[in-house]
Amino acid sequence: MFDQASRYYNLTTKTETLADGSTISYISRRFLPVLTNQPVLAKVRLTDNDRLDLLAAQYIANPLLAWQICDANNLMNPLTALEVGAVLTITMPLGG
Repeated sequence: MFDQASRYYNLTTKTETLADGSTISYISRRFLPVLTNQPVLAKVRLTDNDRLDLLAAQYIANPLLAWQICDANNLMNPLTALEVGAVLTITMPLGG
């Protein structure tokens, strides 16, 4: 259902039967991983022109893995990561 680069790729699809007999399908909840020993590739101080997809393309060679930068910095909302002057940690991709 999801591309291999998606943060939702490994999540299971669940179904629920409602009182009226109809069913709904949904993806199980995703929790931020604990990345205590993930190798650090870089620490980046953000400027006006930085975007998570561009940083992911530059440091981990795939702009679709921008969500892994959020995971490495324990960020639920990617927009909170874009404050100029903030320092983001870029880690090796999960499994990499």
